[in-house]
Order: sequence, then C-alpha cells, then structure tokens
Amino acid sequence: MKHLAVITALFLTACSQQPETPAAVDAPLPLGILESPATPDSATGIMRIADIDFASYSRSLAKTVGLEIGEPMSTVTPKIETYFSPQGGGSEGDSLQEKTETEFSTFGAQGGKVTLVERVNVKDDSVKAEQFYAIFKAKGEGFILADYGMKVKCYRGENTLNWQTALCP
Repeated sequence: MKHLAVITALFLTACSQQPETPAAVDAPLPLGILESPATPDSATGIMRIADIDFASYSRSLAKTVGLEIGEPMSTVTPKIETYFSPQGGGSEGDSLQEKTETEFSTFGAQGGKVTLVERVNVKDDSVKAEQFYAIFKAKGEGFILADYGMKVKCYRGENTLNWQTALCP
C-alpha cells in the first residue's frame, strides 16, 4: 500500500502543469516538462536537457542578443543565429585553434524546446567563449520564448578557465 501511495505521488508530480508566469530576471524556468533525453552535443558534452545547469547562466549577460520573453520562436531563432554567426572566422593562414567556431543544438520534448549555442575562439579582446540557452514553450501551433541566459569565458582577469556570468575585464 505504501508503494501505491509513492507511485501515485510521483505520477501526480510528473503530470502537473508548469506555471504560466515567466521566470524572474536571472532565475531559470522550471523544466519539469523538458526532462527527456536529447541528441548528444559534442562540443558541450550535454546529452540531455537535464545536463544543462540553467542556474549557472545569466539573463542580464544575454541581453545583448536582443530577445524578449514571449517572442515567437520564428523571430527569436534568426536573432540568435545573427548574434552567434562567426564574424571574421579567421583567414586561411590561421590555425584551426584560432578560428571562431559556433555550434547550435536544439533539444526537444513534449511541451517545449531548448536551444543551446556555444561559440569558442571568439574574435574579441576580452571574451574567449560564450554559451547561451533559450527555452521555448509550446503555444498554439508554435513556440514562444520562455527564458534565456548566457555565460562566458574570459581571456584575462582572475578567472580565465571557468564559465562565469560576470562581464569580462
């Protein structure tokens, strides 16, 4: 009988609806509906949505991408692609390590999608790499932006090895 109560509680928790209000400025949206496995992302090592630590990103840092919560995916995706397109990806004489590389991944599940973008070897004097996520929630026939965030690695400063949400010096 105890097992039936536990199973019922787990089932009710798994089937509960997500809140309709958007997340706070730097707080990620709960992802109860987005916990299914996804295709492996080779650059980041992320195998499924549950592998993404949404709390380690900052929406404030991602404001430069120019997104608004509630925008349709059809207008958000081109903005993300434009922002993260390699600019000045290096000349033919550059080594492969010096070329800007960008990898886009989309993870899908019932009720939503997550786009993850990583850009490395950025042609910038302070930012070495950027990692960005956008959560899209199903609405009608399409999807709308529910949350987003970014973290960076810096070329200089006290922290040049780890991802951070502070601006690079």
